[in-house]
Amino acid sequence: MTHPQIDTASLGKVALFYQQNMLRFAYITEIDGNRLHLTGTEGEGYTLVPARLLLVSRDLRAQNPEALKSFYHQALGLSETMQALPLAGETFSEICQKYQIETDLWRFALYLHLKQQSLLYQQKHEKFYRLSEEQTMLLKTKQIAKQERQNWLKRLTDYLAGKEELNEADSRLLRQELRAYLQGEKTEDLEKVLKDFAGEKGVQNLAIGLRRSLGETAQDPIFEASGMPIAFEEDYPLAEAVWEALPVAEQSAFSIDDEDSQDYDDAISLEKREAGYRLGIHISLVARQIEAGTALFQEALYRVSSLYLPPETISMLPPQYVQERFSLKSGRIMPVISQYFYLDRAYEIIRHELKLERIGISRNFSYNEVARRAMEKPFETLIQIAKLLKEKRENYEEKLPYYQVCINNGTLQMRKIDPQSPGRVLIEELMILYNSTIAGICAKAKLPLIYRNINKYYDSQQQYATNTAYLSTTPEYHPGIGAGAYLHASSPIRRVVDLINQMQIISHLQGDALCFSQTELQTMIAPIEKRILQIRELMQQSERYWFLKYIEQNELHNPLKAWHRGHVNGKLKVELMPWGKTVLMISEAMPQEESFHIVVYEVDWGKNCLVGDLIE
Repeated sequence: MTHPQIDTASLGKVALFYQQNMLRFAYITEIDGNRLHLTGTEGEGYTLVPARLLLVSRDLRAQNPEALKSFYHQALGLSETMQALPLAGETFSEICQKYQIETDLWRFALYLHLKQQSLLYQQKHEKFYRLSEEQTMLLKTKQIAKQERQNWLKRLTDYLAGKEELNEADSRLLRQELRAYLQGEKTEDLEKVLKDFAGEKGVQNLAIGLRRSLGETAQDPIFEASGMPIAFEEDYPLAEAVWEALPVAEQSAFSIDDEDSQDYDDAISLEKREAGYRLGIHISLVARQIEAGTALFQEALYRVSSLYLPPETISMLPPQYVQERFSLKSGRIMPVISQYFYLDRAYEIIRHELKLERIGISRNFSYNEVARRAMEKPFETLIQIAKLLKEKRENYEEKLPYYQVCINNGTLQMRKIDPQSPGRVLIEELMILYNSTIAGICAKAKLPLIYRNINKYYDSQQQYATNTAYLSTTPEYHPGIGAGAYLHASSPIRRVVDLINQMQIISHLQGDALCFSQTELQTMIAPIEKRILQIRELMQQSERYWFLKYIEQNELHNPLKAWHRGHVNGKLKVELMPWGKTVLMISEAMPQEESFHIVVYEVDWGKNCLVGDLIE
């Protein structure tokens, strides 16, 4: 930019400059080296370097603020009468020459016209351009959004100050922004408002408290602090799916899940036939009731999966749908996508077929019930089928029992989970069979789905491998399953990937247009994988928190067996038996053996670790 020349002859001349994002008029009263002293229209003083000046009068001089104010009003009035100019990249000087503008009054009026008509002109690199109609509409939309944002922040400030209540629209926006803030997505203007009211408790605690006051409450403090969504914002109407046209299966089915489960999304049937058996795996038909692009689908896509935490379940879909509309509860006839496997008497699969139908649900069994009835029909046969399926899989690993924190009637307990129990092995193997078979069918048909693939990384000696799962629209060989392709489609109530895949499969089976293109699926994958990692970390933190709570309530001052697993920031890393849970511990003594005993005196919640001693 070419700056006006300033010397002693400039005293009294009128200048235009920006101060606090506003154009200001002032006249030069003193030149002090590289500093100018100016007086404004209200007699206020300014000290600036000459480079700050945008425009300086050629002949006009002001003797006092009143004369300057009069000139300002004349220039402003004249600027408001000017017609829009068809500019295509001219400097201010070029515009003045083109339209023969020479007097100071017209020059200042023109500059005000160009700078204050933001919906008409745009300045780039000292050149002015006339905005197109589309550019004007876009800029106007942005200005309206900016003003609405400022108005919302003002209402939020008044709410925090106790001056007024928020309406439902403002409350919803605040819930959404608090979620994003607690998840690490910082918004400067919101954070500034929160800081003004946070005080000693800090912005994070204020944000959590605000969530609670707006209905975002949970029994798990780790979950509350995570910013993950809790409340559902609306009723989310479902699509009108007419299932009466589907045939009703001749046989009934039953489900197997945890004793406290409310969301049954799979069921099993077994029919003995002359040549062998017909095994049915039936998955709740959620697709077509949730349509792509609807608010409910977007909510599921945002949440990604249900979370099963010690004190509660945070479902991916609204509870009334998860526990009632979609759940395969006993005593109902439910729409399902059924995959039937025809087996010979040696339990070898001869063929399979997919079918859309309705089926009656006879019972909801728990894993413990199946374990007690393992020698009864049909469980004995199903367990044998599952055992055979498992033996045929490549590189399957025997999973060891583990402990899980649970809350039973308000009391914290440690529940032992045995992955090798008959019911759990049965369900795991049948769901693997269902998912791998579906994946094979869809891969052969080149149907765009979200597949679950495996990356295998070896150490430098090529001895030990680490497997990492990832999502892709391209099917690949899955070494852990021993299948040419694998995906998840058996839990559409609990996982959004399963829901998406079911929506694609149902559309394909019914000959309709697919819900999503391959490109759309690829776009979904990165946010889904990011959320999966967040959920995994959150569940680990929650489990650790509740395990410390369990120790605090049940095991203080009791000798506990521990294994030394290292050090972290001066704290012992110990694995406590029999639960196999690893925690940090503050202790003055250091273990001399890998295995030892400890006594815990307290839980330091500020550091999230145990405080105790080693004992002989």
